[in-house]
Amino acid sequence: MASGILSSVLRLADKLSSSVRRSLAGAASSSSSDAPHVVEDDLKKLKCTLEAIESVLRDAERREVREESVKLWLRELKGVAYDADDVLDEFEYELLRSRRSFSHPPSKPGRKRKHGEVQELATLPSPLDDASFRRRMVLQIKEINRRLDAIARDRTRLRLTEADGPRRAEKAAWVSTSSHAQPSEIYGREDERKKLVDLLLSADYGGSNVSVVSIVGMAGVGKSTLAQLVCSDQRVSQHFDVKGWVGVHENFDAKRLLHEIIDSVTKSLCDHNEIGALEEHLKERLQGKRFLLVLDDVWNEEQVLWERLRLALSSGAAGSRVLVTTRIEPVARIMQSAAAIELNCLSDNDCRSLFERWAFDGRDPKANPRLVEIGRNISLKCRGLPLAARVMGGLLRYETDEESWIDLLQSDVWDLDETGNAILPALKLSYQHLPVHLKRCFVHCVVFPKGFVFKKDPLVRQWMVQGFIQAAEDDDDKAPEDVASEYFDELVSRSFFQYSLLEFGEEEKFLMHDLLHDLARYISGEECVVTENSDLCDLSAETRHLSLTPYGSNVKMEFKSAAKEVPLRSLQLIYTVPYFYGGAAMLDFNLAQIKLPTDFFSKFLCLRTLDLAYTAIEELPESVSNLKHLRYLSLRNTKIRKLPESVCKLWYLQTLDLENCSDLCELPSGIGELADLRHLLLPSIDQSFVCIPSGIMSLTNLQELSAINVGGDGAHCGIGELKNMKDLRGDLYISGLRNVARGGDAKQANLESKSNIQRLTLDWYAHQSDRKCSHSKLSSDRGYYDTKAITAPCEFFEDESVVLENLRPNADVVVLHIRNYGGKQFSNWLGDPSFSSLQTLQLYMCEKCEYLPQLGDLPCLKNLYVRGMPSVRRIGPEICSGVKKFAALEKLEFEWMPEWEEWIGVGESAFPRLDELALLGCPKLKHFPVTIAPSLEKLRLRDCHQVAAFPAPHSLTSLSIAGACQETIWSCILNLPLLEEMEVVCCEGLTALPLFNMPALKTLAIEGCSQLVSIDCGGCAPNVCDVASSSTSSAGTLVGLHNLVSLEVLKIEDCPMVRFAEDERLPPKLKELDISCCPALMEWCLGPKGSAQLAAVPEVIVDDYDQDLLNEIVMDTMNEESDTMNEESEDGMEDD
Repeated sequence: MASGILSSVLRLADKLSSSVRRSLAGAASSSSSDAPHVVEDDLKKLKCTLEAIESVLRDAERREVREESVKLWLRELKGVAYDADDVLDEFEYELLRSRRSFSHPPSKPGRKRKHGEVQELATLPSPLDDASFRRRMVLQIKEINRRLDAIARDRTRLRLTEADGPRRAEKAAWVSTSSHAQPSEIYGREDERKKLVDLLLSADYGGSNVSVVSIVGMAGVGKSTLAQLVCSDQRVSQHFDVKGWVGVHENFDAKRLLHEIIDSVTKSLCDHNEIGALEEHLKERLQGKRFLLVLDDVWNEEQVLWERLRLALSSGAAGSRVLVTTRIEPVARIMQSAAAIELNCLSDNDCRSLFERWAFDGRDPKANPRLVEIGRNISLKCRGLPLAARVMGGLLRYETDEESWIDLLQSDVWDLDETGNAILPALKLSYQHLPVHLKRCFVHCVVFPKGFVFKKDPLVRQWMVQGFIQAAEDDDDKAPEDVASEYFDELVSRSFFQYSLLEFGEEEKFLMHDLLHDLARYISGEECVVTENSDLCDLSAETRHLSLTPYGSNVKMEFKSAAKEVPLRSLQLIYTVPYFYGGAAMLDFNLAQIKLPTDFFSKFLCLRTLDLAYTAIEELPESVSNLKHLRYLSLRNTKIRKLPESVCKLWYLQTLDLENCSDLCELPSGIGELADLRHLLLPSIDQSFVCIPSGIMSLTNLQELSAINVGGDGAHCGIGELKNMKDLRGDLYISGLRNVARGGDAKQANLESKSNIQRLTLDWYAHQSDRKCSHSKLSSDRGYYDTKAITAPCEFFEDESVVLENLRPNADVVVLHIRNYGGKQFSNWLGDPSFSSLQTLQLYMCEKCEYLPQLGDLPCLKNLYVRGMPSVRRIGPEICSGVKKFAALEKLEFEWMPEWEEWIGVGESAFPRLDELALLGCPKLKHFPVTIAPSLEKLRLRDCHQVAAFPAPHSLTSLSIAGACQETIWSCILNLPLLEEMEVVCCEGLTALPLFNMPALKTLAIEGCSQLVSIDCGGCAPNVCDVASSSTSSAGTLVGLHNLVSLEVLKIEDCPMVRFAEDERLPPKLKELDISCCPALMEWCLGPKGSAQLAAVPEVIVDDYDQDLLNEIVMDTMNEESDTMNEESEDGMEDD
């Protein structure tokens, strides 16, 4: 840990020494104690002392896990190193400020730099020219040198030995890892897994609706992993209506636990804060539902608390389960477990297999039998604990020499007295053998509360701003983000991080095992603090990282100004619930309410990270400008409307996270001054159109720019300002392209060279918000910004097709969306086969285009969406022309094509892999290639009134037909033996629905078919003519549902005329039946035969309310609300 910060200080001291030396060149010497030359001498002394201390760090960090005196020495060293880093960082900031003020002096509009001014840069001004600043620097550096001298003298007392050679960053050969722990990777737990699944699915409820099953075992034995594995079992997932997972841990708090249970099972925050109200709310939400609730790592042994919780859970349906994991056997008894599984240590063989799985991943153990033998002895020292075996195996994954394995086997850490805790020696050994750069990253994660689920990208960005990332030795051009990503992946491969199996959203999420969290907390001491208390006055002088963790809804936190300066390097408000559920946008009333004094930040001058995400903060105090060291600012999902202009003086800022800030109107006019900015994360266009001022062309270090709204005048950013952002990666959404005057302007963006952009949206919609923002009122007197390329009179605007032609993206783009394009034709590059990585293409609201581009030769195109193209009347063979003919296309969707009449010219070899086709809102489409896609599996038709037939290969598994359609269309469904899902919605004119030869049908939904009289499920299909005529006739009511032998879910809604015969039989496997707004069916449901059959269906909903009456009630309610609003408005006007 200390070595990392020491390395950062050394690099900074060396850099500043060079800068000071250059600035003092030619200056007169002086004997004054605060002369400029003294600063250089003190920096040299600082560097020499640090190098001397660094030489013994390898020995000190090896001994810190077992020698308290060495641990305290390292802790004191870190404190001095942090202070040195702050002082030198401020020095560098002032040096930067001097250069900025020299490079951009105030100038009048149109002023040009004189010839001689360029040469003046050779003699840049220095902050050392200021005597008061120089004096302060001298005193601070001397004090640091004094403290370091004392620390250096203690080396002898502690008998710290120097390393043989210069310290270097350990580098490992990279081995790929799987994305998730599969059941096949769990060793020795198959019997316990089967037993646990049987207990959860058992029909024996023990006389209570809710029963408890416990997993009991020592720390690190795999209790949580087993619980996660069982919860992921498909049978368990399908058996329970509701599932929830809550980590309880040591600090048991009844109110918080109730909050977390409610949030987990409902996936939303609860507004109540009183225990009684929380209990009642939980009862209501679980009423009649069969739930599975996992309480992980329970320590509480107070029976009264459990009894109250059990009462709140009692409203669940029969068969509900509470699955408890605990290290304490009495907890299982107190919670009245109906069954308890005692999880013992693995057998020697299973432990060895698990160790070898991690140690030899990607290699054949038989290739080195000697390592296998040493590994067997190491696995024995793991004492059957899965966590220890995984961590030790991960530690040796990159080691191929016997010496490293033997050193680990013979380490004296195994012999430490851990009061019976067999796993701590293994974990301490694994930490001790981590490379230095990984140690800092791992320990920093103690800023998260125990059990916290985190994402990769935000964490690696925080590592970067804290200075944990070293430059890649083998590749100077490798971005720090890529190096940090490798650090993260290596910690995953070494089992310091593990995948969260209970994921929400698409992104992978991770967590730290509780024991590893305890280890990190032990090593960090008071350096990292996690608390719910917003009173920052009592922080230890050693605390550098503070995380505030409020929980629940209606959270209110009022901060007070600190009485003295606090040396925090990170301040984070971690709102646990939104992070756990994927970090998605939250409703305003669920945001944490915080209040910051105007001078709040004036006492936190050392902050590198400030995270106020998921709060209701509307503005930042002006004192934020004091945070010279700030590199990471997150206001994600807040109510912030505008950033203060002073933010643009935070020149070290690397990450500015404003995602999901739907109230944000604009960025400050000086945003272009943040030259170090690498990640500018803005709200999506559908959340807010953020006005971006001109000048962002200076942000050449940007890696992420999630959205950019191109302005229509010189005060707002132009498309050409993207030119030098060559390192952009990930997602880029460009809107306002209607404001781009000329193709040459678009070409300046140079999108083709931006090879790291994977998802690109080109949107011509131009929002008018930029006409109301403050940038429009500013004069364009910033002579160092070239804005002439983004302004042009309307008469000089070229056709949008010229602009599109010059916006060709890089060939590696994966997803491309073109929206609101106003040209009449698409560019030829759109179908160029050189786009070998393009998988998804969307053409949206391109209203003037009459023809689709040739796309058949795109080799990897899997998804094609064509939406909102009213000028297209015909799609011919040109779309498929070429060699490939959509060789990879799997999903094709057309939506709102009101004038489209025919689709012809599709050869038999086209669309060979298409398995999903949707035609939505194509009312004039008549001619349709029914031979398309021989392997089609999913088909959706909606409001295609003229379509007489559709492709219905035997491979079809899902079919949806909605809206009025031709009667002949029903003849296409006569023989679909593999169909599993079918939906028929609002098909006016349909009187008889033929469902023949559908032995695989599992789900059937029929809604809004007002003229439907019968459903014909006879065993044999009639001929086509009979089907066509019967679909519009009103003959017989015999249904024959029992012929649908696989049907499990049946829903019939708002079909007032459909009826069953008295002797109708329901399908034999039916599990769910929902009948609503079908008065003619009520007679059968209430009759003796119908009611007897309904009793055998597990889940039945039968509502006889009248849909027309319901619609009237809704309309009356809306009218009443409208009248009330009008009255209130009139009253307000009268008051005025």
